[in-house]
Amino acid sequence: MHSVRPQTIVRLRHKQTKLEFYFLNMHTSAGGGKYAGSRAAGLDTAVSVINRLKADGIPIFLTGDMNGREEFFCRVMPPTGMVAAIGGSTAGGCHPARALAVDWVTATPDVAFSDYVEDRSPVSRQVSDHHYVYATATVRSAG
Repeated sequence: MHSVRPQTIVRLRHKQTKLEFYFLNMHTSAGGGKYAGSRAAGLDTAVSVINRLKADGIPIFLTGDMNGREEFFCRVMPPTGMVAAIGGSTAGGCHPARALAVDWVTATPDVAFSDYVEDRSPVSRQVSDHHYVYATATVRSAG
């Protein structure tokens, strides 16, 4: 909320395949108009960081509580080329999926998502004030 907080960025290597991945996790400012500027600045920073990391040529995953639905999708997906596990399209404009949570799983287009789930079970609601969001990610072959 109008302050800079460190956000996680890690580069990992799978021991067997030697494939490398970047994983970024962030939590943008919540709330209405009062924090909209802070949230927008955080999303703009994410775009800048992702576009810089893309030069390394390895898959990038961005996850977290973005405190935004259409705003997050339309501000981050088009300028980065990322795709969302929940779906949506940036072809010919910005077309997010219909039912959106504020928690996101996204990646560069060399990752294909399947089996997207927003766990709305009573157990999930006891663990967090958010739904547990997950998907299967398959990295496409580079070649």
